[in-house]
Amino acid sequence: MSRSRAAMVALAMLALAASAACSGSKDTGPSLIPTLSGTTIPTVSPVPPTAAVCTPPQPLTLPANFPSEIPVPPDMTVFSVKTAPYLEVVMRVSPPSDPGKNEPPHGIASDAVVSRLNAKGWRATFHNHVDGLDYDLTSPEGHVLHFNSISRPECSGVVQLTFGAKWVTP
Repeated sequence: MSRSRAAMVALAMLALAASAACSGSKDTGPSLIPTLSGTTIPTVSPVPPTAAVCTPPQPLTLPANFPSEIPVPPDMTVFSVKTAPYLEVVMRVSPPSDPGKNEPPHGIASDAVVSRLNAKGWRATFHNHVDGLDYDLTSPEGHVLHFNSISRPECSGVVQLTFGAKWVTP
């Protein structure tokens, strides 16, 4: 037998022995799937999905210090209010459909707010790397409003609006 053939046979025997050692049993033949002798494979139950929260946990009202120059939809529901480091109000609304524009619900709600602020002289800076429609709007006086509009499809056509009045601090 040539040396190269002998080396190949020896290599094959070595691979067969390693495979048999990994199988955990000598009388079942070689196996390519390693097993742990005498142990069971642990299983985990799937985590149930978190239920959508479509109504606020407690009824809230628009805070008295919310700037009056910022337009809010009349049928909005205040979802949360934070006062630090600045006033941030999250609300939800069901905007009307606008078949002429062919826009998603969060686009309709966003256009209504941004166009009204633009008419009052506010300048809008759009952030395109954020979910939904996200803006920093600057008033003629220099106040900055962070505004985000995003659809909440899990709540049947509801849009979430976030207003961050950065000049209203505690």
